[in-house]
Amino acid sequence: MVIKSNLINYFFYLIKSNLLFSLVILYEFNAIIINWLTDIDIRIPCLFVFFFEIECIGCGLSRAFEYILDLNFSDAFETNFLIFPVILGALIFIITDYKKFKINYK
Repeated sequence: MVIKSNLINYFFYLIKSNLLFSLVILYEFNAIIINWLTDIDIRIPCLFVFFFEIECIGCGLSRAFEYILDLNFSDAFETNFLIFPVILGALIFIITDYKKFKINYK
């Protein structure tokens, strides 16, 4: 029960300390889930493609994440090979940041 309480406090701490970034990430995550479930696309468009008309290195990460939700790892890798390092890096960041939070709020 203590671990669950610490996790909830940790996520509220992250949201409060990075409010704008958290809102953009939450919107994009919700848009990916809506697109995955209903095929309604309300995701944030790539501004690099909009202005320069060429794909950037991050193009396709949302689609690759949708493929991972479908457990289709080969299509995720074909869409954008950086999806796995991005997910691994996000997990490492969350774990290390949670450890720092846990030490500071004991």
